[in-house]
Amino acid sequence: MEFGGSEIINAWLHGGAGGPNGVAGDYLWLNQRPGYLDAGQWGMLKVLDRDSRAILPLGGQVPATQQAEERSSAKSIPVSRQAK
Repeated sequence: MEFGGSEIINAWLHGGAGGPNGVAGDYLWLNQRPGYLDAGQWGMLKVLDRDSRAILPLGGQVPATQQAEERSSAKSIPVSRQAK
């Protein structure tokens, strides 16, 4: 299938990653036109064995977050109204 630099391809893998037999391995996709390939239009899909425990789900954990503090003493005035 051909696609250009501003086009999108949605790929649905029949049978899931690795096909119906779940074949593990590294799958390379790329645009074979040299200009697009040189520009980085390629990627790799790594498929692990179905029983692999190398990558585990996050299990619903939520990452820690921080919020900025509000300072009430700061004021903003339009530039056109500043004293010269």
